[in-house]
Amino acid sequence: MIAVLQRLVIPVILLAAVIGATIATDRLGNDPIPEASTGVDVQRPDTPVFSIRRAPDLLTSERAVEDLNSSLDGWVATLPPNSCFVVSSGADVIYSHQADLPLTPASNMKILTAVAALQALGVDYTFETRVAALQRPDENGFLSGDLYIIGGGDPLLRSDAYLALLPEGFSDVHTSVEQMADQTVATNIADISGGVRVDETRYDNERAPISVPGELLDAALLGALGGAIVDQGFVGLEDGYASQIVEEPEPGAVDENGDPLSTPEPPPLPRSDEPAREFAARFD
Repeated sequence: MIAVLQRLVIPVILLAAVIGATIATDRLGNDPIPEASTGVDVQRPDTPVFSIRRAPDLLTSERAVEDLNSSLDGWVATLPPNSCFVVSSGADVIYSHQADLPLTPASNMKILTAVAALQALGVDYTFETRVAALQRPDENGFLSGDLYIIGGGDPLLRSDAYLALLPEGFSDVHTSVEQMADQTVATNIADISGGVRVDETRYDNERAPISVPGELLDAALLGALGGAIVDQGFVGLEDGYASQIVEEPEPGAVDENGDPLSTPEPPPLPRSDEPAREFAARFD
């Protein structure tokens, strides 16, 4: 009987020992992981398990758009009446305020134009205005026939007289039309039997964007556009822009009311209807 009990008890004791060893170590035989002491702070999750932030986008996006629109309504109410504002995500318009209101782009147009030019022309592009003839002049500098100027779209081809009109501190980056004439003479051209012909076919003959209001054009804020223009397409180079030269009042001069006289504003420069013809006449 005792032998039978020993045969039953010994396997049970061995099984208990194996279970105890398994509990004390993991399957890889590592040391048991110590229990965390009571001094360790347990971080709670920032977002509760049951929160709208854990809901699918399908449920939360519409509510987020409503909240955004509500906050933008208050901000848009502080804008000037002639303002437009649009918020989009990809192709989806989230918020729109007077999106179709026509506005003058003002100086923002400089940024758009610069980006478009850099993308289309590249950073190393150089505008070229070429002077050509069908034959060479003779030894006396006489050119039989016409002299051709092929416009390359240079927007900064300017005369010294026009540069003198620009305000102090204005950029002096330009292409000198006087220097171009001097270089032409330096090729031994002293006289021509024909005329000066300007080719502006690089671009079309639209002189201004159709969206620009007429009052801005009349205010000399934008000259005539073209593939071959000088002085931004304004008229007045023939007389040295004499209309823009105004006399300053003498010190201490007053008007009939006794108020000090101020320097009068010159009249706006007229825009050229035919900038290529103006260019040819002035270059001649």
